[in-house]
Amino acid sequence: MATSGGRGVPAEAPEASPWLQRLATAAVLAGLGLLALPAFEVEWRPWDRDALPWMGVTLLLPGALALVYVTRRDGVSFADPRAWRRFTRNRGAVVGGALVVLVVLIGFVGPLAAPFHPDAIYDAGLTDAGVPVGPMSHVEDGTFLLGADNIGRDELSRLLYGGRVSLSVALGAVFLAGLLGFGAGLVSGYYRGAIDVAIMRLVDFVLSLPFLLVAIALNRVIDDPSLFWLCLLLGLLSWTTLARVTRAKVLQVRELEYVQAARALGASDGRIIVQHLLPNVLGPAIVIATTMVANIIIVESAMSYLGVGVKPPIASWGSMLRDGADYLQYEPRLLLLPGALIVLTVFGFNLLGEGLRDALDPKE
Repeated sequence: MATSGGRGVPAEAPEASPWLQRLATAAVLAGLGLLALPAFEVEWRPWDRDALPWMGVTLLLPGALALVYVTRRDGVSFADPRAWRRFTRNRGAVVGGALVVLVVLIGFVGPLAAPFHPDAIYDAGLTDAGVPVGPMSHVEDGTFLLGADNIGRDELSRLLYGGRVSLSVALGAVFLAGLLGFGAGLVSGYYRGAIDVAIMRLVDFVLSLPFLLVAIALNRVIDDPSLFWLCLLLGLLSWTTLARVTRAKVLQVRELEYVQAARALGASDGRIIVQHLLPNVLGPAIVIATTMVANIIIVESAMSYLGVGVKPPIASWGSMLRDGADYLQYEPRLLLLPGALIVLTVFGFNLLGEGLRDALDPKE
Protein backbone atom coordinates (compact mmCIF):
# COMPACT_ATOMS: atom_id res chain seq x y z
CA MET A 1 0.00 0.00 0.00
CA ALA A 2 1.36 3.41 -0.90
CA THR A 3 1.89 5.77 2.05
CA SER A 4 2.54 9.47 2.44
CA GLY A 5 4.65 11.37 4.94
CA GLY A 6 6.21 8.17 6.31
CA ARG A 7 3.35 7.71 8.83
CA GLY A 8 1.57 4.79 7.20
CA VAL A 9 -1.26 6.96 5.91
CA PRO A 10 -2.56 5.66 2.58
CA ALA A 11 -1.71 7.95 -0.28
CA GLU A 12 -4.76 9.57 -1.87
CA ALA A 13 -5.61 8.40 -5.36
CA PRO A 14 -5.79 11.11 -7.97
CA GLU A 15 -9.22 12.69 -8.16
CA ALA A 16 -11.38 11.43 -10.96
CA SER A 17 -11.96 13.91 -13.78
CA PRO A 18 -15.23 12.96 -15.46
CA TRP A 19 -15.57 16.47 -16.85
CA LEU A 20 -12.16 16.21 -18.54
CA GLN A 21 -13.06 12.83 -19.98
CA ARG A 22 -16.33 14.21 -21.34
CA LEU A 23 -14.57 17.28 -22.76
CA ALA A 24 -11.91 15.14 -24.44
CA THR A 25 -14.56 12.81 -25.86
CA ALA A 26 -16.49 15.78 -27.22
CA ALA A 27 -13.32 17.14 -28.83
CA VAL A 28 -12.59 13.78 -30.49
CA LEU A 29 -16.15 13.48 -31.83
CA ALA A 30 -16.16 17.09 -33.05
CA GLY A 31 -12.78 16.57 -34.71
CA LEU A 32 -13.98 13.45 -36.51
CA GLY A 33 -17.10 15.32 -37.60
CA LEU A 34 -15.09 18.17 -39.09
CA LEU A 35 -12.78 15.71 -40.85
CA ALA A 36 -15.77 13.87 -42.32
CA LEU A 37 -17.78 16.92 -43.46
CA PRO A 38 -15.78 17.48 -46.70
CA ALA A 39 -16.79 14.01 -47.87
CA PHE A 40 -20.40 15.22 -47.84
CA GLU A 41 -19.44 18.36 -49.81
CA VAL A 42 -20.30 20.61 -46.88
CA GLU A 43 -18.95 24.14 -46.80
CA TRP A 44 -18.98 26.10 -43.57
CA ARG A 45 -18.81 29.85 -43.87
CA PRO A 46 -16.56 31.78 -43.34
CA TRP A 47 -14.29 28.73 -43.74
CA ASP A 48 -14.18 26.81 -46.97
CA ARG A 49 -14.26 23.03 -47.29
CA ASP A 50 -10.46 22.72 -47.34
CA ALA A 51 -10.17 24.40 -43.94
CA LEU A 52 -12.49 21.97 -42.16
CA PRO A 53 -10.02 19.05 -42.03
CA TRP A 54 -7.34 21.20 -40.46
CA MET A 55 -9.83 22.37 -37.83
CA GLY A 56 -10.72 18.73 -37.23
CA VAL A 57 -7.07 17.79 -36.71
CA THR A 58 -6.59 20.59 -34.17
CA LEU A 59 -9.50 19.19 -32.15
CA LEU A 60 -8.89 15.48 -32.67
CA LEU A 61 -5.22 15.21 -31.69
CA PRO A 62 -5.30 17.05 -28.32
CA GLY A 63 -8.68 15.50 -27.53
CA ALA A 64 -7.35 11.99 -28.18
CA LEU A 65 -4.23 12.61 -26.09
CA ALA A 66 -6.28 14.03 -23.21
CA LEU A 67 -8.71 11.10 -23.42
CA VAL A 68 -5.89 8.55 -23.26
CA TYR A 69 -4.28 10.39 -20.34
CA VAL A 70 -7.41 10.68 -18.20
CA THR A 71 -8.47 7.10 -19.04
CA ARG A 72 -5.10 5.69 -17.98
CA ARG A 73 -5.21 7.74 -14.78
CA ASP A 74 -8.83 7.46 -13.70
CA GLY A 75 -10.24 4.55 -15.70
CA VAL A 76 -13.37 4.63 -17.84
CA SER A 77 -16.18 6.68 -16.31
CA PHE A 78 -18.96 4.40 -17.59
CA ALA A 79 -17.34 1.04 -16.75
CA ASP A 80 -15.07 -0.78 -14.34
CA PRO A 81 -12.03 1.47 -13.60
CA ARG A 82 -9.81 -1.53 -14.37
CA ALA A 83 -11.12 -1.66 -17.94
CA TRP A 84 -8.18 0.28 -19.36
CA ARG A 85 -5.71 -2.12 -17.75
CA ARG A 86 -7.55 -5.12 -19.20
CA PHE A 87 -7.66 -3.46 -22.61
CA THR A 88 -3.92 -2.74 -22.73
CA ARG A 89 -3.09 -6.30 -21.67
CA ASN A 90 -5.14 -7.72 -24.54
CA ARG A 91 -2.77 -7.93 -27.50
CA GLY A 92 -5.58 -8.32 -29.98
CA ALA A 93 -7.30 -5.20 -28.66
CA VAL A 94 -4.10 -3.18 -28.85
CA VAL A 95 -3.45 -4.35 -32.42
CA GLY A 96 -7.04 -3.54 -33.37
CA GLY A 97 -6.78 -0.10 -31.84
CA ALA A 98 -3.53 0.57 -33.68
CA LEU A 99 -5.08 -0.54 -36.98
CA VAL A 100 -8.10 1.71 -36.42
CA VAL A 101 -5.84 4.67 -35.67
CA LEU A 102 -3.82 3.93 -38.81
CA VAL A 103 -6.95 3.71 -40.97
CA VAL A 104 -8.36 6.92 -39.48
CA LEU A 105 -5.10 8.71 -40.27
CA ILE A 106 -5.16 7.35 -43.83
CA GLY A 107 -8.78 8.25 -44.41
CA PHE A 108 -9.13 11.57 -42.63
CA VAL A 109 -5.65 13.08 -42.46
CA GLY A 110 -4.26 11.46 -45.61
CA PRO A 111 -6.28 13.62 -48.05
CA LEU A 112 -4.54 16.70 -46.63
CA ALA A 113 -1.26 15.32 -48.05
CA ALA A 114 -2.66 13.85 -51.28
CA PRO A 115 -0.32 14.75 -54.18
CA PHE A 116 -3.12 15.17 -56.77
CA HIS A 117 -6.79 15.94 -56.99
CA PRO A 118 -8.58 12.57 -56.90
CA ASP A 119 -10.72 13.33 -59.97
CA ALA A 120 -7.98 14.84 -62.17
CA ILE A 121 -7.41 12.79 -65.34
CA TYR A 122 -3.95 12.80 -66.96
CA ASP A 123 -3.20 11.65 -70.49
CA ALA A 124 0.19 10.46 -69.26
CA GLY A 125 -1.59 8.17 -66.78
CA LEU A 126 -2.31 5.70 -69.58
CA THR A 127 0.06 4.00 -71.98
CA ASP A 128 -0.44 4.04 -75.74
CA ALA A 129 -2.22 0.70 -75.35
CA GLY A 130 -4.68 2.22 -72.86
CA VAL A 131 -3.25 0.39 -69.84
CA PRO A 132 -2.69 2.36 -66.61
CA VAL A 133 0.92 3.31 -65.95
CA GLY A 134 2.66 1.62 -63.04
CA PRO A 135 4.07 2.99 -59.77
CA MET A 136 6.66 5.79 -59.78
CA SER A 137 5.48 7.04 -63.19
CA HIS A 138 6.11 10.70 -63.98
CA VAL A 139 3.44 13.06 -65.29
CA GLU A 140 3.51 16.78 -65.96
CA ASP A 141 2.50 17.71 -62.37
CA GLY A 142 4.53 15.18 -60.43
CA THR A 143 4.88 11.45 -59.86
CA PHE A 144 2.22 8.78 -59.50
CA LEU A 145 3.73 6.93 -56.55
CA LEU A 146 1.26 4.04 -56.83
CA GLY A 147 0.57 4.42 -60.52
CA ALA A 148 -2.65 5.46 -62.23
CA ASP A 149 -6.13 3.97 -62.26
CA ASN A 150 -8.14 2.74 -65.24
CA ILE A 151 -8.71 6.23 -66.73
CA GLY A 152 -5.46 7.97 -65.76
CA ARG A 153 -6.10 9.29 -62.24
CA ASP A 154 -3.58 9.10 -59.42
CA GLU A 155 -4.19 5.88 -57.50
CA LEU A 156 -2.66 7.09 -54.23
CA SER A 157 -4.80 10.23 -54.10
CA ARG A 158 -7.95 8.24 -54.81
CA LEU A 159 -7.10 5.74 -52.08
CA LEU A 160 -6.69 8.54 -49.56
CA TYR A 161 -9.85 10.37 -50.56
CA GLY A 162 -11.71 7.08 -50.92
CA GLY A 163 -10.83 6.20 -47.35
CA ARG A 164 -12.40 9.43 -46.14
CA VAL A 165 -15.60 8.68 -48.05
CA SER A 166 -15.84 5.06 -46.86
CA LEU A 167 -15.13 5.93 -43.23
CA SER A 168 -17.45 8.95 -43.30
CA VAL A 169 -20.34 6.88 -44.62
CA ALA A 170 -19.71 4.15 -42.04
CA LEU A 171 -19.33 6.50 -39.07
CA GLY A 172 -22.30 8.61 -40.13
CA ALA A 173 -24.54 5.56 -40.52
CA VAL A 174 -23.38 4.11 -37.18
CA PHE A 175 -23.96 7.45 -35.44
CA LEU A 176 -27.55 7.55 -36.70
CA ALA A 177 -28.10 3.86 -35.94
CA GLY A 178 -26.62 4.39 -32.48
CA LEU A 179 -29.02 7.21 -31.67
CA LEU A 180 -32.03 5.22 -32.88
CA GLY A 181 -31.05 1.86 -31.44
CA PHE A 182 -29.75 3.09 -28.10
CA GLY A 183 -32.73 5.39 -27.56
CA ALA A 184 -35.24 2.73 -28.58
CA GLY A 185 -33.60 0.13 -26.35
CA LEU A 186 -33.58 2.46 -23.34
CA VAL A 187 -37.22 3.44 -23.72
CA SER A 188 -38.38 -0.09 -24.51
CA GLY A 189 -36.54 -1.75 -21.63
CA TYR A 190 -37.40 0.87 -19.02
CA TYR A 191 -41.09 1.49 -19.69
CA ARG A 192 -42.00 -1.97 -21.01
CA GLY A 193 -45.70 -2.57 -21.58
CA ALA A 194 -47.29 -1.40 -24.84
CA ILE A 195 -44.26 0.77 -25.69
CA ASP A 196 -41.96 -2.24 -25.42
CA VAL A 197 -44.24 -4.37 -27.57
CA ALA A 198 -44.54 -1.69 -30.28
CA ILE A 199 -40.78 -1.05 -30.47
CA MET A 200 -39.88 -4.74 -30.50
CA ARG A 201 -42.38 -5.48 -33.28
CA LEU A 202 -40.81 -2.68 -35.29
CA VAL A 203 -37.40 -4.23 -34.63
CA ASP A 204 -38.69 -7.61 -35.81
CA PHE A 205 -40.07 -6.02 -38.99
CA VAL A 206 -36.80 -4.28 -39.84
CA LEU A 207 -34.84 -7.46 -39.10
CA SER A 208 -37.07 -9.39 -41.50
CA LEU A 209 -36.03 -7.13 -44.39
CA PRO A 210 -33.14 -8.35 -46.59
CA PHE A 211 -30.63 -5.67 -45.66
CA LEU A 212 -28.54 -5.42 -48.80
CA LEU A 213 -31.43 -5.87 -51.22
CA VAL A 214 -33.53 -3.18 -49.52
CA ALA A 215 -30.56 -0.79 -49.43
CA ILE A 216 -29.91 -1.35 -53.13
CA ALA A 217 -33.59 -0.97 -54.05
CA LEU A 218 -34.13 2.24 -52.08
CA ASN A 219 -30.90 3.72 -53.36
CA ARG A 220 -32.04 3.06 -56.92
CA VAL A 221 -35.38 4.76 -56.28
CA ILE A 222 -33.79 7.98 -54.98
CA ASP A 223 -32.82 10.31 -57.81
CA ASP A 224 -29.11 11.19 -57.69
CA PRO A 225 -28.50 9.90 -54.12
CA SER A 226 -25.83 11.74 -52.15
CA LEU A 227 -23.61 10.42 -49.38
CA PHE A 228 -26.05 11.90 -46.88
CA TRP A 229 -28.87 9.72 -48.23
CA LEU A 230 -26.57 6.70 -48.23
CA CYS A 231 -25.74 7.28 -44.54
CA LEU A 232 -29.42 7.78 -43.73
CA LEU A 233 -30.40 4.62 -45.56
CA LEU A 234 -27.73 2.44 -43.94
CA GLY A 235 -28.42 3.92 -40.50
CA LEU A 236 -32.17 3.26 -40.70
CA LEU A 237 -31.49 -0.39 -41.56
CA SER A 238 -28.76 -1.00 -38.94
CA TRP A 239 -30.15 0.05 -35.54
CA THR A 240 -32.01 -3.12 -34.59
CA THR A 241 -29.17 -5.14 -33.04
CA LEU A 242 -28.18 -2.25 -30.82
CA ALA A 243 -31.80 -1.78 -29.75
CA ARG A 244 -32.13 -5.43 -28.71
CA VAL A 245 -28.84 -5.50 -26.80
CA THR A 246 -29.61 -2.23 -25.01
CA ARG A 247 -33.12 -3.37 -24.09
CA ALA A 248 -31.80 -6.64 -22.63
CA LYS A 249 -29.23 -4.76 -20.53
CA VAL A 250 -31.80 -2.22 -19.33
CA LEU A 251 -34.19 -5.00 -18.28
CA GLN A 252 -31.38 -6.45 -16.19
CA VAL A 253 -30.20 -3.20 -14.61
CA ARG A 254 -33.65 -1.74 -13.82
CA GLU A 255 -34.31 -4.55 -11.35
CA LEU A 256 -31.15 -3.95 -9.31
CA GLU A 257 -31.58 -2.82 -5.72
CA TYR A 258 -30.09 0.64 -6.06
CA VAL A 259 -32.38 1.43 -9.00
CA GLN A 260 -35.39 0.23 -7.02
CA ALA A 261 -34.22 2.35 -4.07
CA ALA A 262 -33.92 5.45 -6.28
CA ARG A 263 -37.43 4.84 -7.60
CA ALA A 264 -38.77 4.39 -4.03
CA LEU A 265 -37.16 7.69 -2.98
CA GLY A 266 -39.11 9.49 -5.69
CA ALA A 267 -36.45 9.93 -8.35
CA SER A 268 -37.88 10.87 -11.72
CA ASP A 269 -37.68 8.55 -14.71
CA GLY A 270 -35.26 10.88 -16.46
CA ARG A 271 -32.91 10.96 -13.48
CA ILE A 272 -32.97 7.17 -13.11
CA ILE A 273 -32.23 6.68 -16.80
CA VAL A 274 -29.41 9.23 -16.92
CA GLN A 275 -27.71 8.52 -13.59
CA HIS A 276 -28.28 4.79 -13.12
CA LEU A 277 -29.18 3.08 -16.38
CA LEU A 278 -27.09 5.01 -18.89
CA PRO A 279 -23.66 4.35 -17.32
CA ASN A 280 -24.40 0.61 -17.12
CA VAL A 281 -25.62 0.13 -20.69
CA LEU A 282 -23.28 2.51 -22.49
CA GLY A 283 -20.34 0.10 -22.48
CA PRO A 284 -22.08 -2.72 -24.40
CA ALA A 285 -23.54 -0.15 -26.80
CA ILE A 286 -20.06 1.13 -27.63
CA VAL A 287 -18.89 -2.42 -28.32
CA ILE A 288 -21.83 -3.06 -30.67
CA ALA A 289 -21.28 0.28 -32.42
CA THR A 290 -17.60 -0.53 -33.01
CA THR A 291 -18.39 -3.79 -34.77
CA MET A 292 -21.18 -2.05 -36.70
CA VAL A 293 -18.60 0.23 -38.32
CA ALA A 294 -16.92 -2.82 -39.85
CA ASN A 295 -20.24 -4.18 -41.09
CA ILE A 296 -21.28 -0.88 -42.66
CA ILE A 297 -17.94 -0.58 -44.46
CA ILE A 298 -18.51 -4.02 -45.98
CA VAL A 299 -22.07 -3.13 -47.05
CA GLU A 300 -21.02 0.22 -48.52
CA SER A 301 -18.16 -1.43 -50.39
CA ALA A 302 -20.50 -4.08 -51.78
CA MET A 303 -23.04 -1.46 -52.88
CA SER A 304 -20.37 0.70 -54.50
CA TYR A 305 -18.89 -2.35 -56.23
CA LEU A 306 -22.33 -3.14 -57.65
CA GLY A 307 -22.71 0.46 -58.82
CA VAL A 308 -25.54 1.44 -56.45
CA GLY A 309 -23.50 3.07 -53.68
CA VAL A 310 -21.11 5.99 -54.04
CA LYS A 311 -21.64 7.59 -57.43
CA PRO A 312 -18.79 8.45 -59.86
CA PRO A 313 -16.53 10.31 -59.92
CA ILE A 314 -16.44 10.22 -56.10
CA ALA A 315 -13.83 7.75 -54.92
CA SER A 316 -14.52 5.11 -52.30
CA TRP A 317 -12.72 1.85 -51.70
CA GLY A 318 -15.73 -0.09 -52.96
CA SER A 319 -16.01 1.90 -56.19
CA MET A 320 -12.26 1.50 -56.73
CA LEU A 321 -12.72 -2.26 -56.50
CA ARG A 322 -15.29 -2.02 -59.28
CA ASP A 323 -13.03 0.15 -61.43
CA GLY A 324 -10.07 -2.19 -61.02
CA ALA A 325 -11.92 -5.47 -61.51
CA ASP A 326 -11.51 -5.40 -65.31
CA TYR A 327 -7.74 -4.85 -65.01
CA LEU A 328 -6.95 -7.72 -62.65
CA GLN A 329 -4.87 -9.49 -65.29
CA TYR A 330 -2.84 -6.42 -66.26
CA GLU A 331 -2.74 -4.30 -63.08
CA PRO A 332 -3.75 -6.38 -60.03
CA ARG A 333 -2.77 -3.50 -57.73
CA LEU A 334 -5.96 -1.66 -58.77
CA LEU A 335 -7.95 -4.39 -57.05
CA LEU A 336 -5.52 -5.44 -54.34
CA LEU A 337 -4.80 -2.01 -52.84
CA PRO A 338 -8.38 -0.94 -52.03
CA GLY A 339 -9.22 -4.53 -51.11
CA ALA A 340 -6.33 -4.67 -48.66
CA LEU A 341 -7.44 -1.40 -47.04
CA ILE A 342 -11.00 -2.69 -46.65
CA VAL A 343 -9.72 -5.91 -45.05
CA LEU A 344 -7.37 -3.94 -42.79
CA THR A 345 -10.18 -1.63 -41.67
CA VAL A 346 -12.71 -4.38 -41.01
CA PHE A 347 -10.12 -6.51 -39.21
CA GLY A 348 -9.06 -3.57 -37.03
CA PHE A 349 -12.59 -2.61 -36.00
CA ASN A 350 -13.50 -6.24 -35.26
CA LEU A 351 -10.41 -6.71 -33.08
CA LEU A 352 -11.12 -3.42 -31.32
CA GLY A 353 -14.73 -4.43 -30.70
CA GLU A 354 -13.69 -7.78 -29.23
CA GLY A 355 -11.12 -6.05 -27.03
CA LEU A 356 -13.62 -3.48 -25.80
CA ARG A 357 -16.11 -6.24 -25.00
CA ASP A 358 -13.56 -8.10 -22.87
CA ALA A 359 -12.38 -4.89 -21.19
CA LEU A 360 -15.72 -3.25 -20.44
CA ASP A 361 -17.65 -6.36 -19.49
CA PRO A 362 -15.27 -9.28 -18.82
CA LYS A 363 -18.13 -11.46 -17.52
CA GLU A 364 -19.52 -11.57 -21.06
